[in-house]
Amino acid sequence: PPVERWKELPKDIAAVGIRAEDFLLKEPEEGSAYLALPVRDRKIREERSTLDLAFLPGAQAKKPLHLRMQKSEMNKNELNSVEKVYISENKILWLRD
Repeated sequence: PPVERWKELPKDIAAVGIRAEDFLLKEPEEGSAYLALPVRDRKIREERSTLDLAFLPGAQAKKPLHLRMQKSEMNKNELNSVEKVYISENKILWLRD
């Protein structure tokens, strides 16, 4: 499994910047350093050619993250089974207080 570096975010983080295309919906290769975000309270909205996954990325999250993808990338049943989304540590922009 990937190395999950952070069980919780550091206290001095004011904001985090992540591009939507940098999220992975499948577990990365072994030995990679990734932040794994749990998919809680998922809502999937289906449009003609896209799926939108809205979820809370943790127990204290107040606002959902939204990930939109083409239906050709993943179908609704596959998306409904995603338990975590992953982001590489070098793709995260940390904004500190």
